Amino acid sequence: MSSWLEHTLAPLIATSNGLAILLDPDEVSTPSDLRTESAEVGDWWALRKTYELVGRRRQTDAGRFALVVRGPLAAEPLPWDVEKASAATISARLPGPPEVRRVLAELVGDEADRAIQATERAADRVAGLIGCLTGVAVTAAPLSRADQLRLAARLALRERRAPQLFSLAKRWVVDPVVAGLLDDPANAKALQGEWASFAGSGQSCWASDFDAARNEIGQLFAVGLLTPVLASSEVPPWALVGVRKPTNDERAEELLAEPPGLFPPSTAVAWAAFGQWWGDLRRLVAVAPPDLRARAWEAWGGIDAAFLPWLRGSYGEVLSSAARWPAAVHRVAPFLARRLSDGTADRVLLVVLDGLGHAQWAHLRERFAFQVHEAGSTFALVPTYTTVSRQAIFAADLPITYPDSLWSTQPERRRWEAFWTGTGLPVTAVAYHRVKGRFPHDHVNFGAARAIGVVVNAVDDLMHTSELFGDAQLLANLDVWVANGFLDDLVQRASASGIEVWVTADHGNMECLPAGAPTEGVAIESAGKRLLRYPNRVLRDASTAEGIAWDDIPGMPSSAEPLLFAAGRLAFTNNRISISHGGLSIDEVIVPFARVSA
Repeated sequence: MSSWLEHTLAPLIATSNGLAILLDPDEVSTPSDLRTESAEVGDWWALRKTYELVGRRRQTDAGRFALVVRGPLAAEPLPWDVEKASAATISARLPGPPEVRRVLAELVGDEADRAIQATERAADRVAGLIGCLTGVAVTAAPLSRADQLRLAARLALRERRAPQLFSLAKRWVVDPVVAGLLDDPANAKALQGEWASFAGSGQSCWASDFDAARNEIGQLFAVGLLTPVLASSEVPPWALVGVRKPTNDERAEELLAEPPGLFPPSTAVAWAAFGQWWGDLRRLVAVAPPDLRARAWEAWGGIDAAFLPWLRGSYGEVLSSAARWPAAVHRVAPFLARRLSDGTADRVLLVVLDGLGHAQWAHLRERFAFQVHEAGSTFALVPTYTTVSRQAIFAADLPITYPDSLWSTQPERRRWEAFWTGTGLPVTAVAYHRVKGRFPHDHVNFGAARAIGVVVNAVDDLMHTSELFGDAQLLANLDVWVANGFLDDLVQRASASGIEVWVTADHGNMECLPAGAPTEGVAIESAGKRLLRYPNRVLRDASTAEGIAWDDIPGMPSSAEPLLFAAGRLAFTNNRISISHGGLSIDEVIVPFARVSA
């Protein structure tokens, strides 16, 4: 009960015996408010009947009985005998014209008391009531759009809906964009549309009004009457409450709709752009709905069909490219050596994340704490096999120069030191490390070295264990790896020591489907299920395994065993799904190369 009603009913409640009459035209009281036996009447017949039965001959010792007259009847004079018989006649009429009284009757507690007092004091009862309940001053003049928005929003945000109040406020809230907030239930569709225009393109004519009502706008988002939208333009900081990042599915749909250029590409640079585009798309659809995932891999099928013939025809040109940016991984070390010699960097650290493809690199970039300053792509060596391509990175040369160790990584340290001492660095200024990279305590000591190479096996290890859910499993495992902090710690310590840090990979990877494991006794490594090695071409050509034969691969020694590459997304395994490498896909051949710092 409001204090006003309690004060109004006090004389009635104080009456100890006999008949007491409450005139309640606005129906603001309840039987429990009266604290006594009572009856309600709303017409002359009910009034006369109740009085005759209960009131006329009521004994003084029978206690108090309240006769409550409601509605229009309460505004008319009582019959003379009824009024004469009443020990106390109380009027609970609210102040103001009917439309104001209807609003006041909806209110309860302290709010009702404040509104009644404000209405009684105001020269304009309606304006006084609205101003009290909303804090927005209203006058006879039309309100600005911003004030209409503020008024409608504050009413829509009320914990208790108040239909009579909303109806009264519609005198001032006339713009259709905000008027829907006063509907029951609130309809913010038009306002949502204007917000989408404002956040999406900055073109809404409501921009200044939103700014003026920023507090109310924020609360509308907080309670869900407005929902955040994608923002394609810059919004002021206060408006960030109303914008959201696109979901992975939305980002994937956008990428599918906007390939990076003309297809099919005709240059290595253009293919690199497609490699990055596809890598981002691939990781976004790792847990996408089946239809979206199927459309993404269908797009990959078109890419693969065009990439393979281009690669076989242009791979030699890529390997011999003298472009400043390393076209292939064997050019990375010379690229870094030039940065030392020309003074761009005083010390360099090359981090080779074994098996990292663009799909995983795009995922990691959003999660690592370091900054990416320059980012692009380079080509892995074919076959995309660790011993071939990673050895080329540290030898700074093609596999044709190391035929005797083609299938081993043991000479990497020696070849790395040989390259750098060939540039004039003393061997004491060269360092090579190979670590799992699981935790920061897999510590890499930089010492005083100026050229540091670090092989990190964590990504490759996680890749080869993702045989239940493929990409989705690998990305989830990478999140755990990032949280353990090895790479962030490595980059932070290197940056603090004045070392320039570059990240690359020896090969990427492919989410594979089973082609079946070969039964011919050919060499197949657990680390490369996309590649079969044969002792000679006769056996390779007679093999029942289906795949792609590529002889005389540029850069490979003539003594290398004949190879059979898995076609498409297939792998020489019986696993339902796996992630592997060794093949000729854009996923495996085009890998990240980037400069980072803490």
